[in-house]
Amino acid sequence: MHRYLPLQVALCASALLCGIQDAIAKKTQRSQRLIVSLDVPADQAPEYLCIVSESRSCPAGSEDSNGKLIREADCATRELADLQDIGSLPADLSLGDVAITAPAKQTTVRHYNNSSETVSLDADLIGVLQSVSRSASSMCDEMHEGCTPKVRLSAFAKSGRIICGRDGAVTSSARNGRVAIVALSYHEGESRSGVQKVELHGTSATLFLQQELVASNFAFAQVIGGDYAFSATTSIGTNERIVVALHPRCTLFGAEVPRYSLATPLVKASISLDAWGASHAPVVLATCTPNVRRSTLPISIPYMESPGTKRLIVRTGVDRDPLVLEATWSGALPPSPLGLTHRRFEFAWRRDCLAGEWPAAERSSHDASWNATCPRATIEGLPRCVIIDQPDRSICKYHCEVADSIPALLLPASVQFDRMRAQGDQDQILYSWHDTVLFSGQELQSFVALPDRTVALEFADPTSWQDRSGDTLDGIRITAPGGSVENVDLTSQGGKELLPSWISVSTPHITCSSRLRLAISGASSYGERSFTVAGGRIVLDDPHRFRPHWHPWFMIGGGTLGVPSERSSAPYVPRTSTPYVTIGGVAEMYIDYWPATIEFRTLFDVTKTAFFENCQEEICPRDGSTHGRAWYTRANLGASFLWWVSRRLHAGAGLALGVGTPLFDDDIPKVGSFTPSFVTELVDMQARLGHNTWLDVAVGIRWGEEHNYSKGRLSSNSPASDEIKPVPYSSPFVTARIRL
Repeated sequence: MHRYLPLQVALCASALLCGIQDAIAKKTQRSQRLIVSLDVPADQAPEYLCIVSESRSCPAGSEDSNGKLIREADCATRELADLQDIGSLPADLSLGDVAITAPAKQTTVRHYNNSSETVSLDADLIGVLQSVSRSASSMCDEMHEGCTPKVRLSAFAKSGRIICGRDGAVTSSARNGRVAIVALSYHEGESRSGVQKVELHGTSATLFLQQELVASNFAFAQVIGGDYAFSATTSIGTNERIVVALHPRCTLFGAEVPRYSLATPLVKASISLDAWGASHAPVVLATCTPNVRRSTLPISIPYMESPGTKRLIVRTGVDRDPLVLEATWSGALPPSPLGLTHRRFEFAWRRDCLAGEWPAAERSSHDASWNATCPRATIEGLPRCVIIDQPDRSICKYHCEVADSIPALLLPASVQFDRMRAQGDQDQILYSWHDTVLFSGQELQSFVALPDRTVALEFADPTSWQDRSGDTLDGIRITAPGGSVENVDLTSQGGKELLPSWISVSTPHITCSSRLRLAISGASSYGERSFTVAGGRIVLDDPHRFRPHWHPWFMIGGGTLGVPSERSSAPYVPRTSTPYVTIGGVAEMYIDYWPATIEFRTLFDVTKTAFFENCQEEICPRDGSTHGRAWYTRANLGASFLWWVSRRLHAGAGLALGVGTPLFDDDIPKVGSFTPSFVTELVDMQARLGHNTWLDVAVGIRWGEEHNYSKGRLSSNSPASDEIKPVPYSSPFVTARIRL
């Protein structure tokens, strides 16, 4: 026993081995039986147990001097080469987990130096080969490809022996066909202590050995396949008993499927292993067809002890999967319950009438996250969802993906909608709102809250909104339902800087049927217009469309008519100017695209005009003449052209036709009746005094008015031909008027 001391010291690193060493020190009996306790629930116990080893297991009379089996009498053990010969095992056993196929025949021929022998396979071994060669199902809740029996025989690639035993207590009606394949070896390498017989009873098996095992020897067992998962660790037992843990290759789980609403069903599931520290891509262990029952997906999950992330992925299997569900775990089996979360999902939003559609000429998002009709949708913690093109323009459909670098998403999740629009190279947000995605395929119908609603105020031609000399713009006033007012300042635009193609304007509490009132303020007088807000856009083409072509004004003021030019034929010419009062109205016509107006004026002048009249001697003064002043009125109809030098100063000139007549009929004999004249306002200047108050000063000449400074006969005895004719005069004037 002391010759094994170095190895014993090494094994004492394990507490279990040290305990075994203590037991060995007290026991020296030999054992020709090895009891194998299968650590597995009774309802998952195997029907067959197979032992694979390199040890000799047949009677000496059945083997040659090299330990090769030459006769089958009294020996159920068969060489692995026999299984290769009948086609149940591949030629190369070093490939890892290999499938066992149904035997093509039940006998094999062994060739020796000078002879050959036909050997039959044991009935239990035949039963094992037929059981483990079951074909895989495509359904996830059945034995799919990840659950089909396999065996790992790389350690026995050169030589190996197999013997199987069936649980006789299993009736034909209760057969499950499960097979456990276990590799057996010994600490002291007892090459002639092979297994000659296997008796299986439920979860306990008795192995009958060819030779006794001394007490100092240990048995090692490792599960290498069948219907049970490969064991990464080796079980250690005594020369009499060993415990082997069996884990069914697959366990049926009910994966919880989250609620979804899709036209395309879930048709594909895959199970993969992403080994930790591995540089290669995850290894797909199985694919199958799911059979979702209400909210549960029954699926058989392989038992995997390998370190790494195990991943179950369920998808629709179509291009651009609208739904991909995922569950991950790191243990050999997933937790229970097994919940699926979202790696990809889709949802829709029914467009509100206020969402509008941007002009086709404008660009959309570079990353397909928004376009002219649909807002951007962002799930909290995820990259932006992309828009899926579809013929139904009333729906915006979004496809969202969760990056592999982060855990899959469990719905419900918060989504933020941003109504975007391009402004040059920049993407700007008009308004935003939040909603909640409860399940994949959901159609949302929310919209921005009433107090936060806005519209896009568009300028079809921004150049038309530039200041033109004195024709300047101050701002735009937008009045929303309920009386809320939003002002857009235009004073910073000037004559060079252009307005943007659109701006966002706050319009609280608008609905699809609302109308907004817009008014423009500036140097001109602008009217107010109303616009519908359906589509969330208001397009302003030209500010002049807000400006009426005509604008009325009231004028009042006064002036003075200067001394007329002296005429040689006139017997009398006044030597002083004649003051007058002016009152009337103005119709101002705006000229589009020019900073100018034409004013059509109707003005009335009231004054006292001088007269000198020869008369008859009996009624005249001593000097034979009379002179004085009579109330006189003039009606002037004319037009003036005014250029807007600035918003506070206009300059121009005008023409008018005048008709003068005495105010009282009694003065007609003195000054005559209707007298026409022609008026030229050589210079007309207007200065703004207030928002709607102007001072108008003009200088001009009244031409051809027949002032009756001398009318009648020189004496009572003078013939009619001596009557003095009225003489036309031209008089300068200056006037100052207030325009209101």
